[in-house]
Amino acid sequence: MITTGEHHFEIDGLRVYCRTAGPAAGPPVVLLHGWGASWHYWQWALPAFAAAGFRAYAPDLVGHGDTAKPPMAYGGDDYVGFFARLVDHLGLGQFVLGGHSLGGYIALRYALERPDRVRKLVLVSPLYKKDQLPVPRQLLPIVTAPLRVVWQLTPTQLVALAARAVCDSDERVLPASFTRQMIVDYKRACPRIAASLADFRDLTPDLPRITAPALVFWGGRDLLAPGSFAPLVEALPNAQACYIPAAAHAAQVETLVPFHDALLSFLEPTRPGLALPLRGTRVTIRPQTLTDVHRRAAWRPSTEPFEHLWNPAPILVAQADTIYHQQASDPARRYYAIDDEHGQLIGSLSLRQIQVGRHARLGITIGADWVGRGYGTEALRAFIPYYFTILRFQELRLDVAAPNVRAVRCYEKLGFQRAAEFHRPLDIDTDLSFLADERYAHLRPLFSHQGGGTQALFYEMVLTPHTFVP
Repeated sequence: MITTGEHHFEIDGLRVYCRTAGPAAGPPVVLLHGWGASWHYWQWALPAFAAAGFRAYAPDLVGHGDTAKPPMAYGGDDYVGFFARLVDHLGLGQFVLGGHSLGGYIALRYALERPDRVRKLVLVSPLYKKDQLPVPRQLLPIVTAPLRVVWQLTPTQLVALAARAVCDSDERVLPASFTRQMIVDYKRACPRIAASLADFRDLTPDLPRITAPALVFWGGRDLLAPGSFAPLVEALPNAQACYIPAAAHAAQVETLVPFHDALLSFLEPTRPGLALPLRGTRVTIRPQTLTDVHRRAAWRPSTEPFEHLWNPAPILVAQADTIYHQQASDPARRYYAIDDEHGQLIGSLSLRQIQVGRHARLGITIGADWVGRGYGTEALRAFIPYYFTILRFQELRLDVAAPNVRAVRCYEKLGFQRAAEFHRPLDIDTDLSFLADERYAHLRPLFSHQGGGTQALFYEMVLTPHTFVP
């Protein structure tokens, strides 16, 4: 029985590399990467599947990564045949099949040929017809031959130089290590795989025969003609669409948070707390919709004299559509709605400055009519285990105004630790007259006057899986 980790085995004399994760007895999931890539495109999905109780397999396809690169044709039939022998070798019965790009084509072909084996399909920007490619189909045979030559002659030093040019930056969503791995994978892939661009058949006429439940992801910036995926969803009898405006061709890494949100909901893990919607005793957390932004615009403004110092400005009804679309198109941000026990929208939760596999910055707002009732703490207790377990972050960061004593206590109760202190300048017209009231005397030391302006003390706080207090 294969155990969690990395594995090499032989299929018809070909050495095959495969990554695995999850309990050996868990429901199996097989994940196929795209053209010129490797299993690394699924590196964050693997542990998420494992945490949800699934047994996940991510092989390197023939001609790619650490799998053998024999002198074969690398046509569509070759890939599908290789995959069929692979799952037979693994001894899998019925399984969930995921595929990205070329892997999506293989998944669709296999679902057509072996519908009894495919329990569900997860398709990320799947290739299914030649018209999706940025090169006219009549030119494909002409383009692939010189592409093979260029591929073989590109000096390794040039690839290494390109990799070194990619450096870590707090502004990047993807870590530089992934970008470097992507360059390495494309360089080490067998040049013969270029032929596969011209050698696969149009699956459009056969799509209605694929009856397995399917979830189809694609992005607004996809290079495979974004307009080609909605017709695919329409043609598949039991398909759901997940369009992510901020994604390009690889939603599973470029927009990992919304990808995992939709993926785990689709797969329906048996344990609670591993898929949206997340539920506490009184709260429910779900992805934010445009309707939620309009509802927030109708909230009653807070009457607390200092709320405006740390809470975002109220949303205006006229701005709601623009704000929602700006948020949805940013790969470094993700927004959730918080409902109370009556299904009423009472708050929002956001992740900003997302760094895939590393950390994100938390924001939470509770409407004025629901503040002080413990809803915020309960929402965070429901969300944080999901954040670490399924979204695969290592840290959760936030900054909080020190005068917001209630919030500071809430965060410390959950295990957040103060990592730094800093002062943030306030707007020149900020009204601090409330500090003259003796009820707020304890807050006065948290404000300072420097250079003719007023600053408020803020704390930078950090939470890890080890410090979290459920």
